[in-house]
Amino acid sequence: MLIAVIVLVVLAVGVVALVALPLIRERSVEMAAPDAPRLAALERRDAALQALQELELDHQAGKLTDEDAERERKTLRDEAVAALAELEAMEGSGGAREGADLT
Repeated sequence: MLIAVIVLVVLAVGVVALVALPLIRERSVEMAAPDAPRLAALERRDAALQALQELELDHQAGKLTDEDAERERKTLRDEAVAALAELEAMEGSGGAREGADLT
C-alpha cells in the first residue's frame, strides 16, 4: 500500500512538472525586453512602404501632379532605404534580411 502511494505521488509530481515547464519557459520569454531599436526601424520601414502605396493610389487618382508624386516618392524611398540599412546594420552582414528590395 505504501509503495502504491509513493508511485502515485511521483507520477503526480511528474505530470505537474511536465505541465508547468512550458508555462514557466513562456513566461521567462515574455519577461525579456523586446528589441526596441529593431522594432522602431521595422515600423519606419513599414510606414514608408505603406505611404508609397498610398502615394501611387493618389497619383493614379489624379490628386498629385507627376512632379509632386516623383518628389514625394523619392523622399519615401529614401526613408525606406534608410530603415532597411539600419536593420541590416543591426542584424550584421551575415544575417537574413526581412523585407523586399525596393528596386
